[in-house]
Amino acid sequence: MKTIFVATDFSAASHNAAKYAVEMANALQARILLFNAYQVPLSIPESYVLVTPSEVKTAAEAYLLDEVVSLRKKSMYPIEILAAEGNATDAILHQAEKYTDCLLVVGMKGDGKKTRNVFGSTASGLARKSNLPLLIVPENAVFRTIKKIALASDINFETDLSTIDALKEVGMSFNSKIYIVRVLKNNLNIVDELAYRSNRIIGKLKPLEAEYKFPRSADVTKALQDFSEDYNIDLMTVIPQHHNLLERVFIKSETRQLIFHAYIPLLILPEKIKHSNNQSTSLQQQQS
Repeated sequence: MKTIFVATDFSAASHNAAKYAVEMANALQARILLFNAYQVPLSIPESYVLVTPSEVKTAAEAYLLDEVVSLRKKSMYPIEILAAEGNATDAILHQAEKYTDCLLVVGMKGDGKKTRNVFGSTASGLARKSNLPLLIVPENAVFRTIKKIALASDINFETDLSTIDALKEVGMSFNSKIYIVRVLKNNLNIVDELAYRSNRIIGKLKPLEAEYKFPRSADVTKALQDFSEDYNIDLMTVIPQHHNLLERVFIKSETRQLIFHAYIPLLILPEKIKHSNNQSTSLQQQQS
């Protein structure tokens, strides 16, 4: 990845995400761009106070520069800033998608109702709309060498394996062990699963060490959280699939739950599907 694009609202959660992104950038040899989406407040005639867009932008850039100062000592690569007016989700995507080979990073504070309705909605909106890999960093997550990665796999034969390119790049940078985790309902047989699922994912992830795991549970979210704790996972990865209109609107339910209950960073990879001409297209693009 050439660019790590960090969306910030200047909260403690966003600051922690920026610190995490700096460590990622050092390992991936990538530059960092800090971005803030601002909105110009409506003037109230009785107050005789008028705030111009340029003043709001200048203030946002000043906050961004303060953030750069606090991060610069840890960063081995350049940190750039950018502020633009607009709705958070739309402005973030509009700017981030201008960069090739880009990882989008956003912070997440807890799982409270207020957070879900404010910046949490930005995180889930990005997960729903983004064609870029998205890393969601919980407020209390502390960066550590990414030794173990879990890929929550529901990959089928239509999924183009370029979907997991970003995961492979992260794994290669840290020489990570990767667990391909397929949560099975009680009526599914592991032998049948292995027969149905080819080794193409493991082949794609070479020369990294990859291994299948098949925890059983009716609750996918809890199973993944338990697996993360039992195996000391440093990064959880999911590929939300958008098979119908309902899932296009709400993402896959397990992904939404993981966004708000994760205690370790969550990497969301937009699914791409194969075509007969060997080209791949993201499902977001296909359904737009």
